[in-house]
Amino acid sequence: MMIKEQREYLKAKEIFLSVQSEYDDLDAKFCRKLGVVNDSGKIPTHVWDIDDEEICDKAIDDFGRIVEENGMEARLNDAREDLRYAENDLINYLVGQITSDDTPEKALERSELRTRVAQAKNNVLWRDELLKAAMKLKPVGKEN
Repeated sequence: MMIKEQREYLKAKEIFLSVQSEYDDLDAKFCRKLGVVNDSGKIPTHVWDIDDEEICDKAIDDFGRIVEENGMEARLNDAREDLRYAENDLINYLVGQITSDDTPEKALERSELRTRVAQAKNNVLWRDELLKAAMKLKPVGKEN
């Protein structure tokens, strides 16, 4: 059984990964169509990975126009934003689970912990750890 925030996070993550995969596939297809081969002998899978700077700059501009016109850029940005909101909701739920205690020492510890969690939300490595911890939470009381 999962809490609402966990379900919403997993759904948003799945959608984002799907759209990101479509975007990456389109990027790789575009690179193959260009026929560019890097100095290493490999065909780049992303326009930004093209070795020749002049070709890379033009490819980035051309690919950017394509994904903007076909709506892929907007879909990717929307999915990324939805995922970020779902992550924040899940982390906020985790913070809300820090229980209250009557002793001043525990209240100070809680306050410091909440402050550190708030700061960690903007640090990629800590954010990932917070999400992992939040995904381990079990529902308490009534179902969400």
